[in-house]
Amino acid sequence: MKNEQIIIPARHSVNLGDLIYSLWGLRAVARKHNAKIQLFQWLDRDAFYYEGAEHPTKTDGGKNVTMNKKMFDMVKPLIESLDFIHSFEIYDCQKVALDLDRCRRMNVNIPYGDIRRWVMYADPELQADISEQVIDIHESILKQKPSLNFETGNLVKGQIIANRTSRYRNEAIHYGFLQHQPLRVYFAGTMEEYAEFQSHVPKAVYLPIKNFLELAIYISSAKLFIGNQSFCFALAEAMKTPRVLEVCSYAPNVIPCGPNGYDFYTQESAEWLVHELIK
Repeated sequence: MKNEQIIIPARHSVNLGDLIYSLWGLRAVARKHNAKIQLFQWLDRDAFYYEGAEHPTKTDGGKNVTMNKKMFDMVKPLIESLDFIHSFEIYDCQKVALDLDRCRRMNVNIPYGDIRRWVMYADPELQADISEQVIDIHESILKQKPSLNFETGNLVKGQIIANRTSRYRNEAIHYGFLQHQPLRVYFAGTMEEYAEFQSHVPKAVYLPIKNFLELAIYISSAKLFIGNQSFCFALAEAMKTPRVLEVCSYAPNVIPCGPNGYDFYTQESAEWLVHELIK
C-alpha cells in the first residue's frame, strides 16, 4: 500500500513580508516529517505598524489590515508553487498544528532581531538555516507550467529593480543617484510609491504584474534589486538574488543573510555598492 502524504496544517495571520519570512521555518518542519504544509491565511485582521505608518493593504472601508483578499489572491500562485506547500487557503477556524502567530503572544524581542527568527524562537521545531534559498524560482516556474515560462523575466534581465515603500525607511537615504547609472531602472510597488520614486529617478519605469509569482520571476531575473524593508525585499532575500537593502534606522529587523546579500546605512555605502554590483 502506498504511503499517504503527511499534511501539516499551519496558520498565519499577518502581512505579506512576514509570510515570506516564515517559509524557512515551514520548510524545516516539512523536511523533518517528510510532509507538506497546508497553510491557512487569516484575512482582514487589524493592522498597526507604528504611529503614522501608511500601508496600501486595507479593507473596502479604508481600514488597515494585515492581508486582504486581493493580496491573498496575488500571493497564492507563488506560495502554491513551492515544493513543500500542499495548499494555501483562507483561514476559517480550521484546526492547525502550527500557529505562526504564537510569537506575537510571547516575548521574543519583537520588533528587534530578525523577522525570520521570531517564529523560530516561539517554536524551536521551526529553526532553520536562513542563509539558504527558500524560493527556487526555476522549480516554481516548472510547477506552474504552462501558465508561466522562463522568458517571463526577460524584460528586466540585466537591469535594476527598485522598490521603496513609505514605511521602514532610513530618511538619510535618497535614490537620485540611480538616475545616472547606465542600467535601466524598473520600479515594483504601488502607483503612489512609483510616483514618489520617479520624482527622484525620472527614468524609472513602472513594472506592472499579474501576481506575486510573476513579480518573483522579475526580481530573480534582474541584475540587482535595491530597496527598503518590504515584501519585495523579502522575495529577493528568499531567492538569494543579488540584492541591496536600505536598513531601517528605527526598526532594523531585516538584514540580508547568505549569498548575494548586501545592506547600507549611509548614502556613501548605497552608491558604492550599486556601482560595484552592476559592473
